[in-house]
Amino acid sequence: LEIYFDIFKQFFEGYSDFNQVYLSCSVDMPVPPGHQATSRTFDEISRFYGNTFEAFTSLVETLACVNNVINGRTYDKFEAMTLKQYKKLDKAGRCNPFALNQTFTKLCENVDNRLRNASHHGGFRFNQETGVIRYRAGKGGTGEEQEITYTNYIIKCTNLFLAIVTLLRIELAMHEHM
Repeated sequence: LEIYFDIFKQFFEGYSDFNQVYLSCSVDMPVPPGHQATSRTFDEISRFYGNTFEAFTSLVETLACVNNVINGRTYDKFEAMTLKQYKKLDKAGRCNPFALNQTFTKLCENVDNRLRNASHHGGFRFNQETGVIRYRAGKGGTGEEQEITYTNYIIKCTNLFLAIVTLLRIELAMHEHM
């Protein structure tokens, strides 16, 4: 619950930026073409995606275990590994064991390890005038330069936050029925 609380706190601290796309994201509706979000708190939320990625890929273990049960296995037996082995996976690969479950993989569609690395390690350069974030992909920011609009960045952040909200709802529902 501490992980959930921390991400919720960070999201609402940056809500003045996230609210520009929140409604569209929450009802799975595309943000109107040409919409350009502005940043009031970029320095405060520049690491939000990386922090949310870390939280989500830690918490998604619950879905992986539920997926095992759905597929007729015990919760801790994956198709090709044990739960102990799953916990050792690189976080970028934590969604792979349920890649054939469309419902669960939908929650993972905003998991982007390159964006995570740049966000988590402070590798963004934001141009307020153009609304573009530039970053280098790869370990240590040594890869090819990438860019993302600020609007798309906060869309990815908001969608990953909503995926965490869904995980919390699943865990609470499971707890209620135990």
